[in-house]
Amino acid sequence: MSAMRFSEPDQAIIARRASIVEGLARLVSLGSLITSRDECRAYETDALIAY
Repeated sequence: MSAMRFSEPDQAIIARRASIVEGLARLVSLGSLITSRDECRAYETDALIAY
């Protein structure tokens, strides 16, 4: 099995996180967005199903 290599996160985008979430919340309800680390935990291993 080969390892997957991910690119480094773009720090400029990460710095704009709050404004990105705010903009998305204007389009869909805030409850529809995954905005915290805890909400992401359930998806951390989803890539493993490809193997």
